[in-house]
Amino acid sequence: MDRSQLLNTSPYFDGSNYTFWKVYMRAFLCSINESVWDAVEIGWTRLEASKSTWDKATLTTANANSKALNAIFCGVSPDEFHRISHVTIAKEAWKIFETTYEGTKMLNEVVIGKFNLGEKTEDSKISFHAKVTAIEESKDLDEIKIQELIELSLPSQRKSKSLALNTINEKVEAQDSSDEDEIEKDVAYLVKNF
Repeated sequence: MDRSQLLNTSPYFDGSNYTFWKVYMRAFLCSINESVWDAVEIGWTRLEASKSTWDKATLTTANANSKALNAIFCGVSPDEFHRISHVTIAKEAWKIFETTYEGTKMLNEVVIGKFNLGEKTEDSKISFHAKVTAIEESKDLDEIKIQELIELSLPSQRKSKSLALNTINEKVEAQDSSDEDEIEKDVAYLVKNF
């Protein structure tokens, strides 16, 4: 691909190296127009009135939001797009990624506070909170299956854990409903040990 084409293409984010993508995407949005970045940073509120009654400034702001949202949509993988596909405001899409990959402001303050007090915080605890937030933002918690939830929360160990889950699933399929206590014990053991 010719480097000149890269100047007109959104930076691509596939779930890895969020910090790099965030800086690069901000620069890309500013290069479109400063008002496009403002739509992400400041936000935009859709007016209840019909578009035909909007003044020029409102139309300009709405167009900046549309350009920013389009650039973000075009710059993410299908998995990342799934997280933000429901939003219509660029600032909301940006916030979902920030919360997913950087954590919430409160979580960051707790972690920084512990470091300032000399307390150590395990990376796994920080990672867990970020994963919980990401799952809450991207999935319907009322309809998610336990196996999918476990796989989402343990992606680095997915192969060995899925083997254990498959074993439990095989037991579930092989046993009748009278053995539900045994199945619950197996699931509890799996959750406890993994």
